[in-house]
Amino acid sequence: MQLSVRRMLALVAVLTVALAFWGWRLSTSVPFPAGLDVATIAVTVVSAVVVADILMRASRDRLRLLGPVGWGLLALNTAVTVWFSSVESAFIVENCPVCGHGTDIRQSRVFSVITHRAVREFPTARELIASDVGIPCKHEQTMRWMRNRLFGECLWGENFRGIHRLGDSPRYPPCARDAVRSWAAKDPNFIRDFQERALKGRDDAYVRTLLVRMYDACPVDQLPAGAYREHRNAAGSEAPPSGETNR
Repeated sequence: MQLSVRRMLALVAVLTVALAFWGWRLSTSVPFPAGLDVATIAVTVVSAVVVADILMRASRDRLRLLGPVGWGLLALNTAVTVWFSSVESAFIVENCPVCGHGTDIRQSRVFSVITHRAVREFPTARELIASDVGIPCKHEQTMRWMRNRLFGECLWGENFRGIHRLGDSPRYPPCARDAVRSWAAKDPNFIRDFQERALKGRDDAYVRTLLVRMYDACPVDQLPAGAYREHRNAAGSEAPPSGETNR
């Protein structure tokens, strides 16, 4: 058997692809491994056939590096490798620790170039109140992390197990906005207290009392079903009696 330099390079290239897939598969921990196993086995089988074709031609002293079947399998092997190394889908989560604003971002990338991007925002009551009183949060401390990642749009590369967001946007009817602005107009210390306690101090109990006061100030017909009761229960005994009543 005579292995030329070209054949040796081809063998190294094909074996590198197979070993890389196995190394990636063994280092990846995901809840649905079946797709990874199928892909890894498929790449391994294709690589093995290409290797066998190279060795058989070398043993017969044929000058051509590969036959038609070998070239076809090598092209398939290369296409699979390029697809799973260049195309990916990512699910990115952003959270602002100051106001609690959240953003879910879904991206599709080809060779690291974003081809599709879908964004869903999750504002919080803390953030909406801050905006209504004239001190909107700039989200300067926003943290970002990868929740899910799919290689080739189908194989799990990263997967976060668990719930990352517990609810949708808060119930914030127009009457709540009017109430907040009236508090800021009547109490010169309200904005300062809100900034110190809700934004800098991140006092959740204080924010809950404000939510209850907002719902107290709203007409019943503008409140979503059960909203007032839920937040009254959440605030508990910390909710002070409100001077404003439902109309």
